[in-house]
Amino acid sequence: MASPGGIIYAIGAVGTSYVKIGSTRTAVEKRLKALQIGQPFPLQTLAAVAVESDLSRIEHQVHKFLAEERRRGEWFDAPIDAVFLEKLDVHFISPSRA
Repeated sequence: MASPGGIIYAIGAVGTSYVKIGSTRTAVEKRLKALQIGQPFPLQTLAAVAVESDLSRIEHQVHKFLAEERRRGEWFDAPIDAVFLEKLDVHFISPSRA
């Protein structure tokens, strides 16, 4: 049985190149508000892709793919936008669409 789906998101720290790649089963806006607490920079949603199943596995694969850009935890120093996340969607989430 496949694990539940949700949303893979990219949230950026405004004025920096830092991006958090994460996942949620709720609204990305709710996650954004929770992440903003204690952050020195305003945060904004850069991209979000719906995932039908295997949310945790896919998030882990994306993190492995970006391992060289990892700066701290789930924060990466990479130019991630909707186009980039969509390419990851094709590669990791829906390889049959490639």
